[in-house]
Amino acid sequence: MKHILIFGLVLLLGATDSWGQDSLEARIQKARRDYFQRELQLTEAEAEKFWPLYDQMRDEQDELQKKYKMNRKIELMSDTEVEKFVLSTFELEEKQLELKKRYFVEFKKIMSVRKVASMRRTEQRFKRELLKRMRNRSQGNRKRQNRDLEDDF
Repeated sequence: MKHILIFGLVLLLGATDSWGQDSLEARIQKARRDYFQRELQLTEAEAEKFWPLYDQMRDEQDELQKKYKMNRKIELMSDTEVEKFVLSTFELEEKQLELKKRYFVEFKKIMSVRKVASMRRTEQRFKRELLKRMRNRSQGNRKRQNRDLEDDF
């Protein structure tokens, strides 16, 4: 079953380079949903409630990241600015922890605590797999470009 998932992910990410950014994001979102569905073994009823809640959580995480994003390099900041930045990272971490706790309670309402506990690991595995596939795709493009250059000479 995992081989089918990996093959599907390769096909999904190995599509033509002419697809736009929105298409790539949509393909990644579909791959994430398929991966989570299989790994967490979500029932239809769970999935129906899970995805809106999961998407809401990710949106809130993204907003937090944007709010606390550093706009300059530390090397270019004054000591006072660096101190403010470090303190703001602590604040960000606290807010992220609050968010995780709040959503832990919400996810427990729709699925078992074991599935909720598996979500973080599932997300990490998905990201690793996605990065690996993208890296392989990038290496394949470089090899293809090198062959094209060799053909020209």
